[in-house]
Amino acid sequence: MLKFIFSLQGRIARLSFLWGMLAAYGFMIFAFGSLYYFVGTLDIDIDLYMDVMPGIMIGFGFLMCWVFFCLTSKRLHDVGAPGWPAVLLFAPVASALFMYGRHYLGMGVTSPTTSQVFQSVYNGLWALGFLILLFWPGQKRANRYGPPPGQRPMTDVAVFE
Repeated sequence: MLKFIFSLQGRIARLSFLWGMLAAYGFMIFAFGSLYYFVGTLDIDIDLYMDVMPGIMIGFGFLMCWVFFCLTSKRLHDVGAPGWPAVLLFAPVASALFMYGRHYLGMGVTSPTTSQVFQSVYNGLWALGFLILLFWPGQKRANRYGPPPGQRPMTDVAVFE
């Protein structure tokens, strides 16, 4: 299971891609909900909370980005494309964080409206990319990334001679 989620090798079919993404989002919602529930029920000093929580959120965010990158990369492998275009999913995220950071730090370069428009465009493009990968059929034959999902790799007979 960990290889399915964290590995960049191989291919995954459309349904596995869908279930993998749903499981990742479900885990993310459960983890954040549990975290906020336990923080709310425990008597934690607010200063400690404000010091620790951003680090936890950033670490968890990087972990989830890696999971989404791996799943998307393997889905691209299934359609015969290289996995590096999956990096493009995160370019708007980096730009949005930069814009938010500049606004948050008081540099006054961006307005909240600009950030909202940018985020809406990014969400629309991400949803379009997700739907394309979800409905684009994979190659039925083996490609340079491996055999079709669900088939075992063919062993070379010459190895056993």
